[in-house]
Amino acid sequence: MKIHVMKTRIILLLSLFLVIGFGCSRDEGPSVEQNKQTLAELPSVVDADLGELTESEGMKAINTLLDLFEIDDPMGGIFKHDAVARCRPWNWFLTGITGKKLQLDGGSGFDELAGTYSWDPSLPGWSVNPGVPPDKIIITFPTEGSNSNNAVLTISDFEEEMFLDDWDYWVDTIYVPTRIMADLTVDGTKYIELSFTATWSSYEMPSSISASLMIKPLTATLDFSDNGSVIAIAASLSIRESVAMSFDLQAPYTIETDEWGEEMIITGLSGFVHYGTVKLAGNIDIGGIENAEGESEAEALNQFVRLALYNYGDGSKIADIRFVEGSEDVEIQLVFTDGSTEPAGKYLDPILDKIEEQLGDLMDAFELEG
Repeated sequence: MKIHVMKTRIILLLSLFLVIGFGCSRDEGPSVEQNKQTLAELPSVVDADLGELTESEGMKAINTLLDLFEIDDPMGGIFKHDAVARCRPWNWFLTGITGKKLQLDGGSGFDELAGTYSWDPSLPGWSVNPGVPPDKIIITFPTEGSNSNNAVLTISDFEEEMFLDDWDYWVDTIYVPTRIMADLTVDGTKYIELSFTATWSSYEMPSSISASLMIKPLTATLDFSDNGSVIAIAASLSIRESVAMSFDLQAPYTIETDEWGEEMIITGLSGFVHYGTVKLAGNIDIGGIENAEGESEAEALNQFVRLALYNYGDGSKIADIRFVEGSEDVEIQLVFTDGSTEPAGKYLDPILDKIEEQLGDLMDAFELEG
């Protein structure tokens, strides 16, 4: 019997992998009870970390800016709420990294938009000084509760590449960003800084990305590369210069072609991630799972999924991850070093719930749909 693993189960495995991390096994370390306490406390760590992002002054200022552009927009829609929704970086990786999500309206040139935009509440609207300066976009506006334009968003560089999307008799012009440099200050303090460079093999897929985003007090970095057979993604998240999360993942893939075109098929996932004090080590042979024959789903998963939890500080093992046949579906179990077992959901569901809750709050702040 050929095993067909449901997409939701693969997503759960990938989510599990991306939430925790990687390390080396050692026998010594905290007791099993201490390890269980570490896992139980992780949701509160996630909640506090993501809460800092939602409540940061920089995010509040950006939300105010989006509201002002809903009132008056001299820039062709690039600061509309729906445009920001299209730019969400997690959508790149979930939907194939389509360049349509970051294009300036029809390829509006950066030079055409250069100048200073100042909010004038008496209009209400933007007072525009085009071409001053000729090489930057400067936007000054008030934050909530301020009587003056105390916030300044500066886009100091924006470059893009044009692609043609040809489908039957229909041709569309797609612009994707290759370089973005921007920062935002409030009352003279820098709260947001973005550095982004990319190369593209097509408008749907970059060959490389190198990005750094600071939203005080958080700083995130991302490096992405695609050599034609393996995607590599490395990232880190720091809070007040202390690394809270990091990962380095490799995903080999193949390209399949049918009447609808080419499709990327991810065949595996390996690498490392850590969050807080917890890590996960291992690899997932997705191709092996999909092609397993004559085995139950749990047996196939146990054969082709090798994951274990570790303490980030000393690399000591917390638990192995195993799969068992449940009454309705395959269940994930944690097998601790003393042989005791507990459902993984007892510890992982609260973590995923906190991530979903905080990301929901963040999108609500931008009035974005999930």
